[in-house]
Amino acid sequence: MSKSAYEQKLQAEGAELKTALSGFGGRTNDLSALATQADVLRTKLDKSGDDLDALEPPKDAAGDNAKIASTLHSFADIVGRIAVAARAGDRAKIQQQITEFRLASVQGAAAAQDLQAKDYDVGAFGG
Repeated sequence: MSKSAYEQKLQAEGAELKTALSGFGGRTNDLSALATQADVLRTKLDKSGDDLDALEPPKDAAGDNAKIASTLHSFADIVGRIAVAARAGDRAKIQQQITEFRLASVQGAAAAQDLQAKDYDVGAFGG
């Protein structure tokens, strides 16, 4: 896969996820709605992780691509736990998972920054 084709794929995935994440949660008190949103987001995160796993990026991007894909799968797992907690009415568990989500972002952010340092345009993955 060429660098430009890889950048286009990253940008498209990032834009889709940015849209999906922007509509997630908010300050809702409706835990049933939050659980439903979490289920939808979990599916999108897993699909994006799978899509990135399936790519054959340029050699200098392969390691970072794997880290970003892994982070997306971690996010999907965490969001799945948010859905379970929301269905159980466990607000403390939801908050705990939100904290885990933020912590899990470190690996993906570092990989995106590494790609940017290699002069890749990573789109929404860059922040």
